[in-house]
Amino acid sequence: IPQLLRELEEQGIRPLPIFINGVEAHTVVRDMLTTEHEQEARRRGDLQVDSLRPDAVVVDTIVNTIGFPLVGGPAGTMEAGRQQAVAKAILAAKNVPYFVAAPMLIQDLESWERNGMQGLQSVVLYALPELDGAIDTVTLGGLVRDDIYLIRERVLRLCSRIHRWVNLRRKPSAERRVAVMLYGFPPGVGATGTAALLNVPKSLELLLQSLRDAGYDLGDLAEGVDGQRIV
Repeated sequence: IPQLLRELEEQGIRPLPIFINGVEAHTVVRDMLTTEHEQEARRRGDLQVDSLRPDAVVVDTIVNTIGFPLVGGPAGTMEAGRQQAVAKAILAAKNVPYFVAAPMLIQDLESWERNGMQGLQSVVLYALPELDGAIDTVTLGGLVRDDIYLIRERVLRLCSRIHRWVNLRRKPSAERRVAVMLYGFPPGVGATGTAALLNVPKSLELLLQSLRDAGYDLGDLAEGVDGQRIV
């Protein structure tokens, strides 16, 4: 932990380390951390979190290094239907990038370097955090015999991603660049923008309209968005 904090500080990030007695972290995030977005909402009378402490610290991002779901700890994954609403409410109120950055604890570094990440380990470090609401996940290291070893290159990658996500949030919407990818397989047979039981052109149209309303520059599409014509 001291090594991780030093690396973050050296990269221009001011960490606020929080140590919890156990694996349940959501009450700390809910009550002791706040954001500019949440404060602005509260000034408008929108109290999404009524238990927020007056001395809550304003943060730009939240990094989960324990690897467990934000709500429920290791059991949270088994109760996703019940815990999902709680996690969604907390993250929506904060509205900042939420990272999961943790070491591999199922496989060691030697096997990772030799064969890549194993299936179960990838589920724990990538799939489950995404379902938990994480916008990005970074593997920080792994096991060397019985010790957890931190890889500096991975920490630097985490720092870079934090900087980039925070800077992106601060950039005006009209200056952001967004790529929209559509399904198109097999190629050349009219399959572009198709999906079983889904209206892709209409979905694309609504997405682009939402981006336009949020201030994104759609160029020639600004005056009228026709999903069918685009596809």
